[in-house]
Amino acid sequence: MNNKQWQIGAVKIDGQAILAPMAGVSDIAYRLLAKEHGAALVCTEMVSAMGIKYKNERTHELLRIEDAERPVSMQIFGSNPEAIALGAKVVADAGADIVDINMGCPVKKVVTSGDGSALMKNPDLAARVAEAAVEAVDVPVTV
Repeated sequence: MNNKQWQIGAVKIDGQAILAPMAGVSDIAYRLLAKEHGAALVCTEMVSAMGIKYKNERTHELLRIEDAERPVSMQIFGSNPEAIALGAKVVADAGADIVDINMGCPVKKVVTSGDGSALMKNPDLAARVAEAAVEAVDVPVTV
């Protein structure tokens, strides 16, 4: 494998294998295992911005990361710019090196609320969501 270094913002990534965020799969144990086997960047499963806003206990369990995972991207989802800004701030404060906004999930329970891939039907809202996250944190934001 070519260990070419690249970066997202100031986050240096040594290698080309990236662990995708997978709901119900990308827990801390899985991310650490992926890192041990060569993942250059790991991403958490998606975390609900509304779950963060309403202090859902299960949501907050998803915010734990270990130093051995770094660099780590935490993925949030939602369509409310204010909730996304709060979610981005909370995951950055939890130690995320990168905040990723989910705009690709097609699962019915996600898109029914206008989140995930449903944001692609409303480019103006998608832009406001991204802008809210970027303005809320000092770490890189990806989509």
